[in-house]
Amino acid sequence: MRRGGNAIDAAIATAFALAVTLPEAGNLGGGGFIVAYLADRREVVTIDFREMAPRTAEPRMYLDADGKLRPRYRAGAWAAGVPGTVRGLGLAHQRFGKTPWPELVRPAARLASEGCRISADLAASLNRQLATNPERAPDRRRDDYGRLGDFPESVAAFGKPDRTLWREGDLLIQADLAATLNRIADAGPDEFYTGRTAELITRYMAGHDGFVTADDLKSYGAKVHPPVHTSFRGFDVYSIGPSSSGGVVLCQMLNILERFDLKADGRDSPRTLHRVAEAMRRAFYTRATMLGDPDFVAIPVHELTSKAYAARLARSIGEKATPSQELASFKVQPAGGDHTTHLSSLDQAGNAVALTYTLEDSYGRQVRRGGCRVLAQQRDGRFQLDPGPNG
Repeated sequence: MRRGGNAIDAAIATAFALAVTLPEAGNLGGGGFIVAYLADRREVVTIDFREMAPRTAEPRMYLDADGKLRPRYRAGAWAAGVPGTVRGLGLAHQRFGKTPWPELVRPAARLASEGCRISADLAASLNRQLATNPERAPDRRRDDYGRLGDFPESVAAFGKPDRTLWREGDLLIQADLAATLNRIADAGPDEFYTGRTAELITRYMAGHDGFVTADDLKSYGAKVHPPVHTSFRGFDVYSIGPSSSGGVVLCQMLNILERFDLKADGRDSPRTLHRVAEAMRRAFYTRATMLGDPDFVAIPVHELTSKAYAARLARSIGEKATPSQELASFKVQPAGGDHTTHLSSLDQAGNAVALTYTLEDSYGRQVRRGGCRVLAQQRDGRFQLDPGPNG
């Protein structure tokens, strides 16, 4: 920004840097969203760069003949989607950036080639992922989730050269990632989708039962959409629309809560917390039943974010908690993961950016091709109306 860049430039540069310093969530191989306020135009715009399912993927590809989830269905090249991050950052720069593209990518390349000192959290995370017999949380079955340690390429990329445990302050050097970032800096975002990086990805996919093809990468496009909008006690609220569920859910919760005098009850009072929980419960029921990918299903966004729709939902909130199963005619999903990364940037001109991107699960599919980055899980929303717990 001191050299004349804007908030868009800052968000792009930070996102590339996080691909180096936060490998469990920062990424080149995932996808996400941008919501940006452009001060000179007094306009809010959004960019959708979620990862997509490959064209040859099928609705039942994760299921066996009995309709049960296949062992290790979340792990490996075959579970990876078509990445959107580089294309989305490139589109944001093309439309709204000011700083030359190479200047936004090369700092991340230097971080990867010269190394970055890792935190205690990252050291512990890498050790768990690389361990031969890691302790696993009760809800993460061994046959569902792979680990970096299951894939030789990932061990080579993230293991210490002497194979000892990582410790806080150790230097993490990622030479292959540095080479990828330098190619993207030199040739632009298209390099990831049609250049040497695309060739490396598709070659690995072909040899490891993956579905992503050269045509999938070449045809991927990020999209600029209008935001979803509501008001809350005199303030305008803008957020991302579908294929993200977050914006509609946020608007619906605020519209419900606007009908209650939360201030009178107190911020942390039992009644306020009850009403917030009930608003969330109803908005997430909407998410599970009416939200998905607008390329494949019709979504009544204006109705779902309207004050009238919220009024109908608010009338069903009483003084006692509503069991979620009473709202749903289907099995209520457990809580999702917390592997999504968010960053915000502001500049002196008044531009503001909210950027959210993800690998879906920690370290994505855990598989990594030399010269590339960990790849994200396929978008379940491409196949069904219910976007799933991480949709």
